[in-house]
Amino acid sequence: MSGGARLRGRQAQAAQNDELILQAAQEVFLADPTAPISTVAERAGVGIGALYHRYAGKEDLLRTLCRNGQEIYLAEIRQALASDAEPWEAFTSFLHRIVAANTSGLTVRLAGTFVPTEEQLILAEEMRTLGDELFERARATGRSGTTSPSWTSGSCSSFSPRSTWAMPTVPPNCASAT
Repeated sequence: MSGGARLRGRQAQAAQNDELILQAAQEVFLADPTAPISTVAERAGVGIGALYHRYAGKEDLLRTLCRNGQEIYLAEIRQALASDAEPWEAFTSFLHRIVAANTSGLTVRLAGTFVPTEEQLILAEEMRTLGDELFERARATGRSGTTSPSWTSGSCSSFSPRSTWAMPTVPPNCASAT
C-alpha cells in the first residue's frame, strides 16, 4: 500500500474526527485558553470519548496544537532559507506566510497553559537558530533600516512563535515539573 492510499471506514472517520478536534481546539482556545475540553468536543461535533481516545487531556491537546504550529513555522522558515529569492524578499515573504498561518497568535495565547515536551524545546531552539539565520541574511542586505543596531532578531518576535516556545512560561502549579 502506498503512502498516498486513501483511508477507509473507521480509519477515515478517525482521521476526520482528529482534524475536526484540532480545528475546534484552535478556535476554542484562541477565544478562551481556559475553556474546558468539553467545549472543544462540542464545537467539533464529536463525543468527549472520541476526544479522550486521541488526547490524554487538555494539556496533551494544547501541546499538539503548538507542535503543529512549530511544524508550520519550521517548514516556512526552511522554505525561506532554501529560496533562491533575494534575502530581503525571502525574509518578507516568510513573514507574510507566518502571519497568515497565525502560529504566533495561537502560541502567544496558549503560552503558560501547558508544560512543553523536551522535543518541543529542541524544536524551539531550532526555530530560534533558523530565525536568527534568516534575520541575519535579511539584515545583511541593509534594506528597510535593518542595519540599525536597535533592529535585532528579537524585533521580529511578535511575528513568530519562536520566542514563546524558546522561553515557555510555566504556570506556578507546574513549576516543580520542570
